[in-house]
Amino acid sequence: MARWWRRWRSTYLASLLPRNKWRNNGVGPRINDLVLILEDSRPRTRCPLGVVIQLFPGQDGVSRAARIRTSTSEITRPVAKLVVLEPARIIDGKEIPHRRGRMLRT
Repeated sequence: MARWWRRWRSTYLASLLPRNKWRNNGVGPRINDLVLILEDSRPRTRCPLGVVIQLFPGQDGVSRAARIRTSTSEITRPVAKLVVLEPARIIDGKEIPHRRGRMLRT
């Protein structure tokens, strides 16, 4: 099991994190996206998960911060500290919310 976690951390998780400082693909987190909340005090494998419930745009219209629901609370974090793990699913124009449960526990 430890080998699996090591491989997951080195391949999948690392592939989600941006490598270029000025990389901007124009797609930030959206409401109902599942995100990894980066924290300087924790290793990335121990960072909490959450679901974006509100976005706060800057004067230029680009989202700069987000309110996130975790398994224990609601917090506000800068978009730069969020990594989208799973975008919100939209089927026939209707959003399908993420399942609750163990996925959001920290």
